[in-house]
Amino acid sequence: MKKLKVKSQYEGLRVTRNDMRVGKITFDANTVKEEHYQNYYDLGFTEIFEVIEEEPKKEIIVEDKLVKPKTKRPVRRKKKDEE
Repeated sequence: MKKLKVKSQYEGLRVTRNDMRVGKITFDANTVKEEHYQNYYDLGFTEIFEVIEEEPKKEIIVEDKLVKPKTKRPVRRKKKDEE
C-alpha cells in the first residue's frame, strides 16, 4: 500500500495547473486533507508528493470448521378423514 506525503518544499504553498480536460486545478497544501492527496496525484501533481511504500500487514484468517449440519424439519402429514 502506498501513502502520499507533501514534500517539505511545497508545504504551505498553493499550486495551480491548467488541465485541458478539467480546467484550472489548484492544490492548496494548507486546506487539502490527506485523504484527497491521491486525487491530486492522479491529476498530475506528481512532483509535489513523496510516495511512501508501506508493507502490507499480514492477516491470519482462521476458518471454523465446526459448523453444525443443518437439521431437517419434520414433514407435516395430512390428517386422514375418518369415515
